[in-house]
Amino acid sequence: MSNCLNCGKPMEMRTVVQLYCSKRCQMEYYRTHKREAIDARWPSITFNCAKCGRTVTTEPGSDDRRTKFCSPECEKKYWRHPPWEVRRTSVWVDRPPLHPKIFTCAECGKRVVTNPDEGDRRWRFCCKEHCDKYWSKLENKLDWPSVQRMLAERQRRLTTPFVCKTCGKIVIPADVPEARRRRAYCCEACARKKAPDAAAS
Repeated sequence: MSNCLNCGKPMEMRTVVQLYCSKRCQMEYYRTHKREAIDARWPSITFNCAKCGRTVTTEPGSDDRRTKFCSPECEKKYWRHPPWEVRRTSVWVDRPPLHPKIFTCAECGKRVVTNPDEGDRRWRFCCKEHCDKYWSKLENKLDWPSVQRMLAERQRRLTTPFVCKTCGKIVIPADVPEARRRRAYCCEACARKKAPDAAAS
């Protein structure tokens, strides 16, 4: 025998976890003690975000269920590239082992052997400084005069007129988009027809 949590009357327990004598007492108790029950179930906690380190304090009894991350963005970034300590847990324990990579640095030529057990993800450069140096030199090697010559040649081809082999019309490629790729015909219809000289021969 036990007493009802709402009205205090003795009741015959049908289950071990029974707290109320009836469904009506259960609903009345929830209506009067709802806020206390929610606060007891979801207390206020303070933690540091596992990704950015920001200190977060949740409100008691609210819909705020954060316990590890300050925002969904931090949670996505964390699980996209989690730290190596997390990878040793049961989530990644069934994955096949990672093999070390052996390569030569593209900048200094040094032979590099990676250690995947420590989260080493290098695959082309031995360090970040050599990576930045390599790409900065590649940008400086860009031959701008050759690019200018290529653009000038393209502009010349678009502005130089030609005579259509089928109808004899003088065409400027810049004015007729269909004639830009073919330097012999003014349109698709002329391209499908045979030139008069070719037909006579």
